Amino acid sequence: MCGIAGIIDLSDRPINQTIVESMSSAMINRGPDAGGIKVLPHAVLGHRRLSILDLSLKGNQPMSDKEKDSWIVHNGEIYNHNELRQDIQYKGFNFLSRTDTETILYGYKNWGRGVSEKLRGMWAFAIWDATETTLFMSRDRFGEKPLFYYHEGSRVAFASSLAGLLPALPNKEINPDAVASLLSYEYIPTNECIYKGVKK
Repeated sequence: MCGIAGIIDLSDRPINQTIVESMSSAMINRGPDAGGIKVLPHAVLGHRRLSILDLSLKGNQPMSDKEKDSWIVHNGEIYNHNELRQDIQYKGFNFLSRTDTETILYGYKNWGRGVSEKLRGMWAFAIWDATETTLFMSRDRFGEKPLFYYHEGSRVAFASSLAGLLPALPNKEINPDAVASLLSYEYIPTNECIYKGVKK
């Protein structure tokens, strides 16, 4: 289990790095082994790491490709990453770590958004493509790994937990429809959340 967080803003407004640091700190229970923050034009990414596949520092995140034009934060495990890695290496990509995170990143460089279709496992990840100025987020088909996000205007904030997202929310207004669902069904269905404007 790891924790991912970030704020993307395509306007000229600066992103407060300390907010993403607070988002990351709120998820330290998800990743006590390491934490990282990366500040980029229009993006600040954060990560809390629980080391599993590659225990070295090479597996720390946010992780970039060699050109430093794509950055990823990832929570989960890709069961077929060794098989995908062989395909990607055959096409000329060289890996620096043994992580499934790097396999996703170079898979994105190779297949674009189609990389999600090739993955087997449980995941939630975000890739900031600095060349295209785009954010690509993906979650596994069964929603095993959580992903919360808030979108307003030119800004998107995301995190692995609601506690991780809270520092990025401009207000914390309760969603009455979500409360009604919780009282009726004892859970909040679909992509709604207890806070207004937050999706999951």
